Amino acid sequence: IRFTKSLKASIEHRGSVFSEKDGKSLSSSGEREDWISSLSLWYQTPVATWDEPLPPAEKRVAPYKILLATQLKMRAKPDKTEKSIAGISFRPEVPDGEIEFDFEIDETGRYRFSAVLLDAVFGSRYQPFLDDTPLGPVLDMNSKGGDWREYVFDLHDLSKGTHTFKLSGRGASPRRRTIGPKLLGVGISTLILLRMEDMQGYQ
Repeated sequence: IRFTKSLKASIEHRGSVFSEKDGKSLSSSGEREDWISSLSLWYQTPVATWDEPLPPAEKRVAPYKILLATQLKMRAKPDKTEKSIAGISFRPEVPDGEIEFDFEIDETGRYRFSAVLLDAVFGSRYQPFLDDTPLGPVLDMNSKGGDWREYVFDLHDLSKGTHTFKLSGRGASPRRRTIGPKLLGVGISTLILLRMEDMQGYQ
C-alpha cells in the first residue's frame, strides 16, 4: 500500500461479551477489553526517526511466568526420558505411558495456562491434565516434521501452592508410520502461566 503523507489502520475491538462468573451473554457486539499486539513496518525515503522513546519492556510485554520443563520436578512411567537444551523427550514405547511435572503458584488467582509441546514423526496421542482435570480433548502429537508449538489450555483458578501438569498416553496415532520404532513419544519444553489479575483492564 503506497502512501505519501499518512496511513491509518484500525482494529475494532467489539464482539461477544459474556460473564466469566455464570457464562451469561452480556452483549453480542459490545466493546471489549481485548489485548491486541501489532507490528507495523514501512520503507521510507528519506530516512526518518522519532523523538519519543519506546515504553520500557515491562510495559510492553505481558507478565508471563515461563517454567522450563528441565528445571521442574518430574515423574515418568516408564522412566524413559531424555533432557536436552530444548526440553524433555519422553519415549515410553508403551501406549499408556505418563509423564508429569510439579510447578509452584506463588499467588492465588485466575491463570491462563499453556504448554510448549513437540509433535514429531514418532509422536503419539496424549491426554493433558491439570491437577487430574482433563484439559480439553486428546492431543495427537504425531507429525511428519518436528515442531514445537504452544498449546493454550484456557483459564484456571489456581490456589497458592504446588500443582501438577500431566500427559497421559492414549495409544498410537492413526497417522503413525507403519515401519520404524514405536516410540509413542512427546516432547515438553515449557509451561507458561499468566495471572489475569496482573493484566491491566481485566475484570
